[in-house]
Amino acid sequence: MRVLGIDTGRYPLYEVHPEVSFQAMAGKALPHPKHTWAGGSLRRRLLADAGIDLPGDLGDAGRGQALAIRY
Repeated sequence: MRVLGIDTGRYPLYEVHPEVSFQAMAGKALPHPKHTWAGGSLRRRLLADAGIDLPGDLGDAGRGQALAIRY
């Protein structure tokens, strides 16, 4: 299969927006934006309920995100 000129082998390629996935996991629209403490906490809880546990410290990626939100 070819998508945008890229050979994906025998598997189709699907693009999924994370916020759509979180709404599907919650079964409704989420009440808090992802950039708020409540929004981040809710998304982490949805992931944990789905069996995906994130570490408390996300390393450089987490620190970079924290700085981006602050500024």
